[in-house]
Amino acid sequence: MSIVTILLYINFAITIYIAFRKIEEIEKLLPNCEMIPGEKKLWLHAGLIGKVFRVNNISLILIFPRIFARKQLINIKEINSLPSKIKTLLIIIGAAQLILTIAFFGLGIFMHYLPPISN
Repeated sequence: MSIVTILLYINFAITIYIAFRKIEEIEKLLPNCEMIPGEKKLWLHAGLIGKVFRVNNISLILIFPRIFARKQLINIKEINSLPSKIKTLLIIIGAAQLILTIAFFGLGIFMHYLPPISN
């Protein structure tokens, strides 16, 4: 469980770095996606945590583009035209965050129901 926690913290640190340094650049590459300006307006005054939420939202858009495209919240052509370096980085971070969060809670539940170790 501690390995999962450490990996979650590392993932969060990388997300904070991207949020602090690259979020504006990424959002400029997606001007016609309807969801991006709305999320930016929603989290604009939330500081760094708002930027982290915006990075996570874009990661989710890249992981599940069909869901957002079906609801016409994104322009699929813009998503496909993102630079592969940025797209790959955001997909890896988003997928790792999903997997590690599920593992964290899954292991927590598993450890809760384990019988105590007898001496």
